[in-house]
Amino acid sequence: MNWTWCPSPPDWDVEIDAGRVRDEIDLSRVTILEQADRYREVLSRTADLIDDWAGSTLTARLIQAAYDGLPWPDRETLGRYVLAGTTWGGAVADEFALARSERDRLLRAVPFFAGLSDHAFYLLQSALQYEKVPAGCLLARRGRPSAALC
Repeated sequence: MNWTWCPSPPDWDVEIDAGRVRDEIDLSRVTILEQADRYREVLSRTADLIDDWAGSTLTARLIQAAYDGLPWPDRETLGRYVLAGTTWGGAVADEFALARSERDRLLRAVPFFAGLSDHAFYLLQSALQYEKVPAGCLLARRGRPSAALC
């Protein structure tokens, strides 16, 4: 499908054209909160448009799938600064916040990580990559290097 949609008002620095986003925002002149406001508005209008075309169920599934496809730090930023301020994205952001709290609790329960400062713990979280593995899968053995953890 090839479509062009230029959201109003016409002074926006973001537009969607043929399924691609064009962003003219001068990032050196706006704060992250101002960027979030703009993107929230664009995403809200896009979600409304998709909802009109395809219905609420598909719109919610598309939003969730797009969100789930992002790396963890990007999801955190999007959830905290953009989605949390919307009715359509609030549930996604809330679910992420709960998952993060549970992840933090589990990591802090590991003796190796328990003594980390908040800053060091944040750096650890930023460096982690998450993977789903089957229950009972052997990830490492004591005293042996593990390719799964590199």
